[in-house]
Amino acid sequence: RVSISVQLGLTRDEVLGTRDNALDAYLEDYQFAQAPITPTVSAVPGDGRVTLYWDALAEDSFDEFLSGLGRDPNDFEGYKVYRSTDPAFLDPRVITDGRGNLLFRKPLAEFDLINENAEFHPTDVNGVKFYLGNNRRDPGEAVNGLTHSWTDSTAVNGITYFYAVTAFDYGSAIDNIPPTETPIRIQRLADGTIRTGNNVVRIVPTAPVAGFRNADLSSADGLLQRTRGATSSTIGYQVYDPTVIRDGHRYRISFEDTLIAGTGAAPDTLRTKNFTLTDVTDGQVVLDRADQLRPGQEFPLFDDFGRPLGFRLLFNSAPFVAVNTTETCWNKAEGVCPPGVDVLPISLEPYEAAGFIKGLRNPADYRVRVVGDAQGMSRELAVRSRITLPARPTNVEVYRVTPEGEEVPIEYAFWDITGPDFTSSLDTTPARFSADATAGESDLIILYETKVGAEDEPELVTWRIGLNFTVAGGRQPQEGDVADIVLRKPFLSSDEFEFDTTLPTVDRNNPDSLLAQVRVVPNPYIATNQFESLNPFSTGRGPRVIKFTKLPPEAIVRIFTMGGKLVRELRLNEGLNDGLSPDALLNGTLDWNLESDDALSVSYGVYLYHVEAPGLGETTGTFAIIK
Repeated sequence: RVSISVQLGLTRDEVLGTRDNALDAYLEDYQFAQAPITPTVSAVPGDGRVTLYWDALAEDSFDEFLSGLGRDPNDFEGYKVYRSTDPAFLDPRVITDGRGNLLFRKPLAEFDLINENAEFHPTDVNGVKFYLGNNRRDPGEAVNGLTHSWTDSTAVNGITYFYAVTAFDYGSAIDNIPPTETPIRIQRLADGTIRTGNNVVRIVPTAPVAGFRNADLSSADGLLQRTRGATSSTIGYQVYDPTVIRDGHRYRISFEDTLIAGTGAAPDTLRTKNFTLTDVTDGQVVLDRADQLRPGQEFPLFDDFGRPLGFRLLFNSAPFVAVNTTETCWNKAEGVCPPGVDVLPISLEPYEAAGFIKGLRNPADYRVRVVGDAQGMSRELAVRSRITLPARPTNVEVYRVTPEGEEVPIEYAFWDITGPDFTSSLDTTPARFSADATAGESDLIILYETKVGAEDEPELVTWRIGLNFTVAGGRQPQEGDVADIVLRKPFLSSDEFEFDTTLPTVDRNNPDSLLAQVRVVPNPYIATNQFESLNPFSTGRGPRVIKFTKLPPEAIVRIFTMGGKLVRELRLNEGLNDGLSPDALLNGTLDWNLESDDALSVSYGVYLYHVEAPGLGETTGTFAIIK
């Protein structure tokens, strides 16, 4: 075997440095610590913005070399995002090595795992140490510091950008191995075209067509509609890539919950365990038992088959079942909620008696109606060792309120603590719901019902309702008072949400307004402009361009001299008015290279343009080309 190494450098020291690297490679039999798996990046153009998103395969990278050394082979550490206006990525190359040579790129954004690794890696490369991140979680990032999407809101419409997302690892400080980073793979071919790798995208931000309406999910006030259950938690959404939305598909969100047993004074709580997203149209589960629904967790951008969803769901969930103190009050229908209410406030807690009965935090809403004396009837219930509350007439009726607002009567026991039950001489005389501030006690209404979502199971004790006797100036409940008890409820197995997806559309209701949005940029055109890309060849001026922006979805642009001679005709989405793809709707711009229909460069001067939009109308304007 023969090993040949060629070293190139601008200085003698640089050449000798690369020679030493080559010798190290030879001595190690060309086995090195490997960079993580290269991310696959997608980009979506917007009006003055570019959205990037990428997969998470790099986070599962396994380094055989580190494993052979007995080090942690799963050393993935984070992502870096770079932007450049040239394919050589010269714009971000602003960091020099220890010898002053421009060698390293400065990222536009960086996302690193929150762990024991932060700031600069101990091992240097050419006198420069690799920056690992600051271990701080910025808004929009997941709790672990990572994210898989990022929006560049500083992009300028019309400029061609190259974006690269790289993954980097930690290496091994004890073995003097610095972090490795996935390369930026991009190539300019002989004909001037650009070929990019999976982690590089070429994109031009631009305004969409006039009247553009983004892809959407069926909702009310930006929230998905609950189709089953009684949760008070809500789900919002965000469309990050309208080009991959599946048109007219219906999706269903279902949940699993878990009973977390309390210890000591802590109550048993129902919490959301995970969610499942099903494409009802295809009959296919696309996210199975995903648990990314808690604050700070990033919703999966790709389904279980590796396909981008195009939307993310935003879960706003109560952490566990608890009283909504804002919505719980007396006489809500009459607008007498706190602070204007004068009835003693309602107190709701899960019933608990040491060693005997422990109530369930049933996720339901309730209504207590105060009726005439002895018009209500409680049930007999053993609530504590040697204490059984008798069935007795009361002045209350208790209902469970369904999500549709219907009242379902439920059974209850009544502990007349302010009456004869206070002395444990339980009798069946009629009782009135009241509190005694002097004695520091309140009567208790103990609910006996079925668990939500388990109506075929036996009834059990859930909540106890009392009065807050510590509030000064509050009166006792009286006939006609109604208490609404509203609970904050997490997503439970009894809940379901459904929504439909729609592709981007165009609002054509106001043609004059759409046509009035048409613009020519730059106007005037003075010798050159920032939209024009670099000349890929050694001679010549390079391309010239003027842009017609915010055009209707289908448009014919005709350019005339001031004398009325037709110079050039440009067409946008010709014949596709009723079948435009999302990609076409995202681009409402036509480029003109300042050449006539005869491929001759036009002269400097003032020109007229005429825009014809089938089905909408037409508009005209002028622009100037200045030498």
